[in-house]
Amino acid sequence: MKREQTLLFPENVHHTEGPIDQQIIAPNDFVLGAIYKIGRPSSIHFQYLNPTLDANTYTVASLSDSTAVEFVLIKATSVLRMKNGKKIAVFRHFQDEPFLGKFEKIYEQLNLSLSSKEIINLDSETRRKPEVNININTKS
Repeated sequence: MKREQTLLFPENVHHTEGPIDQQIIAPNDFVLGAIYKIGRPSSIHFQYLNPTLDANTYTVASLSDSTAVEFVLIKATSVLRMKNGKKIAVFRHFQDEPFLGKFEKIYEQLNLSLSSKEIINLDSETRRKPEVNININTKS
């Protein structure tokens, strides 16, 4: 019988991701102007990520490939408070390029996208890259 290899740090299965508790962003720790990363979809497709404010018009699921925006670096530019009390965060691409070649901004329901890990903190490997160290204001 073959023995299984013991994982010394099971929370760090993939070395480019930090420990799970460090990836989650609390709503109080969300900082405008900070750089974050788009995480994995919370289901088959992103549920809280939209290229427009009207969630019924576009969803990333209806676009060509939702995996094309996974792990893209984004910058928080503003937070909108809607009439119904929801907070919508507005993100731009880190290098001011359009998302998927056609969208300037991405809108996310702030509390839901943070708790579902559709937006995560930067991992330590990404922080070390010289192009990212320009302006990192995260509180981790």
